[in-house]
Amino acid sequence: MNCLYARAKSKFHLVLSADKCPPLFSDIDLSNITAIEYSPTASLEEDEWFFIVLGKPDPSETPNELMISDPLERLHRQTRNTIEVIPKELYKNILYFVYQKSGSEWFVVEKVPFISKVYKKYVSFSEQPAIFEKPLVIINERADALYNINTNTLYFKNLVGLEVIFNNINTLYREATKDEIEVCLQLSILTV
Repeated sequence: MNCLYARAKSKFHLVLSADKCPPLFSDIDLSNITAIEYSPTASLEEDEWFFIVLGKPDPSETPNELMISDPLERLHRQTRNTIEVIPKELYKNILYFVYQKSGSEWFVVEKVPFISKVYKKYVSFSEQPAIFEKPLVIINERADALYNINTNTLYFKNLVGLEVIFNNINTLYREATKDEIEVCLQLSILTV
């Protein structure tokens, strides 16, 4: 069964499941992902994703590197049990959605920016126009990350903003060295 989960107040909650959860993120072909391993200097083509394998680093190789948190692995363990449905009072605290298609080993993750949360009156034009005062959270169906449960592999297009989901992921980001900055500033495109 399809499931939509939400992370709010440091906990995962069930939003929709079974017949109430329609297929989401259908424009992403999870069986045919083109990906390159993430490095701070790599760049993507339009249809490519970066990937990293999450897990504990080998201390002998990276003694000073922090471990990137893996909340989706925790969600996967929780899905084996019952996850409580998100209470109405936590809608405003939703940080991100996680969608899992029925029978799939993939989680599709979408951050929920503050602008996607509506707490005022709004008009719905679905069947009969009506005014609602209930909280509304907009799902854009634009995945910020993909996660393969079986391989603990995270796919993403942009590292910026994923720290809301994965603690310490910003350790993958690297600032330009002094030499790189000087070379960049000497490019002819920057001279007037």
